[in-house]
Amino acid sequence: RPGRWAAEVLQQRERPLRPGLSVAQRAVTAGTVGGFVARPGDPARYLLSNNHVLADSDRAAPGSAVLQPGSADGGTAADAVGRLAVAVPLQLDGPNVVDAALAVLDDDVEIDPTYPVGAVTTTSAADDGLVVEKVGRTTGLTRGAVTAIELDGVAVSYPSGVVTFDDQVEVTGADGAFSAGGDSGSLVYDPVTRTAVGLLFAGSERGGPGGAGLTFCNPVDAVLEALGVQLLAP
Repeated sequence: RPGRWAAEVLQQRERPLRPGLSVAQRAVTAGTVGGFVARPGDPARYLLSNNHVLADSDRAAPGSAVLQPGSADGGTAADAVGRLAVAVPLQLDGPNVVDAALAVLDDDVEIDPTYPVGAVTTTSAADDGLVVEKVGRTTGLTRGAVTAIELDGVAVSYPSGVVTFDDQVEVTGADGAFSAGGDSGSLVYDPVTRTAVGLLFAGSERGGPGGAGLTFCNPVDAVLEALGVQLLAP
């Protein structure tokens, strides 16, 4: 039987919600549940992922349904777990630092905010060479290393055009690709200290030392600051 963090399990309808699962705004194919966050003084629970996953790259209206699993994995209106709350707008005239959004979860939706290493509730800046992990909808649990920090000029194609990002974190997979399409929104963390360092948002199929592609992440502190939230403790 496939394990809890296998991609084929993460693409199914799963309750309680947990990091790594397939999720998307109803018009989007599928991305990944990065984790769960809260605002000081606000009793609501929020799901963290990318703007292009939860807000359809700024095209979705606040309050639109967010599904688990995403529509590419069979999600329908019956699989709604919450609604788009807020997204950091993507600026075509850039540079941008984050591709991030929140969905406010319905009150009756249970969550399990633990990762393969347990709880991840603290953050730090990524250091070059740091070994990291992520769990995502398409490639499941993967390990890699930070191969660049404070990277400027990362150009990514969106429906509105090419969007440029500065101050990004680059990760290279330890054994093949660290990520693939559909892993967008995954939280990238240090498995030793259980500290979050980035929010995965883009990648290439080629490049990197082994030619298996590169993954790009927003610095996690910039994401949380832009949204005014903090990681939720179990």
